[in-house]
Amino acid sequence: MREAQCFKTLGVLESSHQGLGGNAHLVSSWAPPALPELSCQNHSLGGNREERRNSDLILPVDLLSVFCLGQKIQAQKGDLPLPAIFAKPSSPIPWNEPVTILCRGTNLSYLYQLDVLRNSTYTQVEKKLVLQEEAEFTINHMDASTAGRYQCRYRVKTGWSPHSRALDLVVTGSHEKPRLAPGQRLVVKLGETVPLQCCSEHSLFDGFSLTADNGRTLAPCRHDGHQSLFTLGPVDAGFSGNYSCYGWHNNTPYVWSAPSNALELVVTDYTVENLIRMGTSGLVLVALLALLAESWHSRQVPSGGDGKHQSTRTHQAAWSSEGAPTGHSGHWAPKQT
Repeated sequence: MREAQCFKTLGVLESSHQGLGGNAHLVSSWAPPALPELSCQNHSLGGNREERRNSDLILPVDLLSVFCLGQKIQAQKGDLPLPAIFAKPSSPIPWNEPVTILCRGTNLSYLYQLDVLRNSTYTQVEKKLVLQEEAEFTINHMDASTAGRYQCRYRVKTGWSPHSRALDLVVTGSHEKPRLAPGQRLVVKLGETVPLQCCSEHSLFDGFSLTADNGRTLAPCRHDGHQSLFTLGPVDAGFSGNYSCYGWHNNTPYVWSAPSNALELVVTDYTVENLIRMGTSGLVLVALLALLAESWHSRQVPSGGDGKHQSTRTHQAAWSSEGAPTGHSGHWAPKQT
């Protein structure tokens, strides 16, 4: 009865919220930004005598090249590639389970630093001296004290890199799990919009989050305390997968409830499926026609052969009765006149 009350407004809530396509991944691809191009040109020392007399205003070629090279080096110092940060396994992490945070720099990195956001300020968690492109920071037991927003940076000979983007490390299992409707499995057509509702029958949460098994997280488009409505779509094949929802409170946004029941979403392309079915039916029809043709041919060949042999035997019997004497079957002798 409570479950029916929990989901009774599913048909009433409506939203035009766009689907998962506009949400950021917890793990993003890393690509170093391009260095700014410098306008450093070699100046000619030619010209007329007036210009050559004012040679104190013109740098020699070698000194100018050194000056331009120094400009490039100085620019590279301030434009180190942004580090990448991600978690293995991806967030959210079950309560008391381990997680590894990876910070990726460059092949010239030798020192890595991990920071966490506490009271609106990032504080240092750990530094690691690692002479390679990537460093690992391990949290052996996830709980409310280790959940939060993390950043990292790396150091090369010329200085520190900028901080990475933020990684939200979430721990789950602190509250009773909500329920995700509808059902356990949902099959939809390509291009449809799919409403999903997360509902808590007992706990009053400040917010709900919907996650996919590929690491994407979607915020609700409508929330009223006990339930939230999520809208996916228009869906494509990338939306297929398992979904779960979680509840959380504003004072602990990185501490979530236990996951809801998993819902499997299957996106089908009926155009492709119909083509496959038609092709399969055609192959079956061709096979049946081949079997019928073979059966008809096998029936015709024996009957024709028997008639030929029967005609030969009849002709031989008639010839023997006329030309061969009685009692000498198989041996021919001419008649005496």
